[in-house]
Amino acid sequence: MAENVSASNVISDVTQTLQTFDLLELQQYTREKSYSSTASKDFHLFYVGRDDVHNILKYVLSRASVSLYMNMFGFDDEELNEILMQQALDPTITMMITLGSASGEGTFVIKGAPGGPGYLAQNNTQTIFTDPDTINRFQTELIAEHMTAKAQGYTVAAASTTKTAAKTTATAAVAKKSVAAAKRSKRN
Repeated sequence: MAENVSASNVISDVTQTLQTFDLLELQQYTREKSYSSTASKDFHLFYVGRDDVHNILKYVLSRASVSLYMNMFGFDDEELNEILMQQALDPTITMMITLGSASGEGTFVIKGAPGGPGYLAQNNTQTIFTDPDTINRFQTELIAEHMTAKAQGYTVAAASTTKTAAKTTATAAVAKKSVAAAKRSKRN
């Protein structure tokens, strides 16, 4: 687990779930610390760089207890990565993640190194919605996109294949990180 665990990260507390989730719980992560009186009760759009999207993701993802379907591009948040890996290794959670890379927009879990070759800054947003129809339609679309990517021969993320593959990937990532740390310490 990351050295400093954010207050938004409750991955170690199985009693913290999304069963009674309300969008109002996330207003603390907006710049204003509250929503407008006219804000939707079922939908909210958050802006990276303006709102605290990393803690929004940690808040929501660490509470996923049944299933997790998502797609995303790169990020450099080790704690968020650890939440996702713990969810991937949990046999009680159905999980499918499609990790995009076509934009060249980031690498995963490399501190202080946002972006990779050809990095392009983008106006990123995070949408959270709670109405059942939109959730069902969005989940269906994510599954279709994932299946299309898989059919086109893209590598399927470990979290969306098997728990064993995820564990192997996690072990390989730790080994790779240890090698990188050893190389850095040799230079110092």
